[in-house]
Amino acid sequence: MKRIPSIFNEALAPVTPGPSSSNTAGPMRIASVCRQFFGLPITKASIEMSKYGSFPFTYFGMRSDLAFVFGLLGHSPSDPGFFGAYEEAKEKGVAIDYGFYEELPAEPGEYVRLVLENADTGRKMTFCGASVGGGGFYLESADGCSFHTGGYHHEVLLFTALAGEVRRHDMVKAILTIAGDPEEIKICEGPDKLLYDIKLADAPSQEQLDAFRNIEGLLHFGYAKPAHTVVPSASRPAAFETPAELEAWCEENGRSFWEAACDYECSISGWTQEQVLEQAGKLWDVILESERRGYEEGNDLHQLLGPRAPRVKDFYENSPQKISGGILDKAAPASLSIMEWAGSSGTIVCIPTGGASGIVPGVILGLCKEKGWGRDEAVKGLLAAGLAGVFMAETDYFGGWGCQAEIGCGVGMAAAGLVCMMGGSVKQCLDAASMGIQSLIGLVCDSVCGESQVPCYVRNMTGCATALACANAAMAGLDALIPLDEMVTAMMKVGRASRSIKLNSMGANGTPTGVRLEAEETERQQKAVDEKLGKH
Repeated sequence: MKRIPSIFNEALAPVTPGPSSSNTAGPMRIASVCRQFFGLPITKASIEMSKYGSFPFTYFGMRSDLAFVFGLLGHSPSDPGFFGAYEEAKEKGVAIDYGFYEELPAEPGEYVRLVLENADTGRKMTFCGASVGGGGFYLESADGCSFHTGGYHHEVLLFTALAGEVRRHDMVKAILTIAGDPEEIKICEGPDKLLYDIKLADAPSQEQLDAFRNIEGLLHFGYAKPAHTVVPSASRPAAFETPAELEAWCEENGRSFWEAACDYECSISGWTQEQVLEQAGKLWDVILESERRGYEEGNDLHQLLGPRAPRVKDFYENSPQKISGGILDKAAPASLSIMEWAGSSGTIVCIPTGGASGIVPGVILGLCKEKGWGRDEAVKGLLAAGLAGVFMAETDYFGGWGCQAEIGCGVGMAAAGLVCMMGGSVKQCLDAASMGIQSLIGLVCDSVCGESQVPCYVRNMTGCATALACANAAMAGLDALIPLDEMVTAMMKVGRASRSIKLNSMGANGTPTGVRLEAEETERQQKAVDEKLGKH
């Protein structure tokens, strides 16, 4: 099934506790979806990861461990108590174990095998999948049956004994009688059972769910709600799919860049423009709250660095040493504030990832404060940035291609948003986005200790300046020359090469200080987790 990216699924998403969309939001979503498919109270959960993947590097530093446990307990990202996940698991009688195994694949880096058990029934299920960046994830097997889900639909899993073609035909017929017109039905064969995977665009009624449960010969029933905001459907094609089609759409319909963003999202979601604006407004409220909370004194980042945003804000506002930077005087500290709130595992909007979540909000806040603009203008700029992000997410997920995709795409999105807010043309918005990627192509992901702090924080602040330069260059008439979609393809090629030669080990985390800090911090955090689990 073709994945049509959504502004609210990929570009301005997810809303999650920080610090990372791939290492916090992704694991929480995986755990939550597996819990729903399991369908029984969990009494024991084993979180199993590759010894040679990324999780040994990020499992503690990015708080993936907490995210898995929080999701297994049934929490949503906005629920309080994130740091108390282990204690809550103990109170509820859920035993948690984790480990790193040689037999699991090293690629993708955030690959996981979850084993869930219910002691009362003896039921045990094993799920395999991966977090793939930007809050995206997939599951590729359940109880040994290969299937694929990214959490985009209402999804029903029906397990039966192995059967011949006649029985399979009867099962599909029964499923269609209950489901009506599903988006997809796939029959997946495992070593000792069959899995019928049913994807639905609309939420099934309780009557439908009961009918699925009562199908004759069923071994297990599981149902999971969508993990993403917008549920796609083959019956709702996108208004346009490429930058060139966008330009033609705007010319034909007399639409600006932010209006085209509404048109696009309406076409794939079935929402009205008012609903699209309302959702963007909700995200803007989260952004404003994250900026405010990041400036508060006493935030505990639980990582290498203490909070610096209040001090940086004071410097920009009051220090005679400050070098004036126009809107950057507001954008840079706002960007840092949001990133530090993310580092405190506060709730943020990942734009397009947790590690780049300060750039787009920073420049929009900076421009609005300089111009005296309000909420309406900010929301339009946010939607414009989101539409640029759709074209960057169309071929793959952001987080898989290094900081060139996270920071680079964040800069390109921010540049497009600025141009739109200043009344630039659709072509200028696209040129600004392309130049943003051109500016940072090849930038590797080299976070020290696997934490989104060094060099991530300063990259968000300098990303604001790069976005501003790209926006002004586009409006001044500088032609990007390379179309946005071609730059995205080039970025993926560079990212693939970077992964193959492990360039991330040559950056900040590969310095003597970075290596030393990683060893010390990993040992400290692993001991803390083992103490919570009662390991000695």
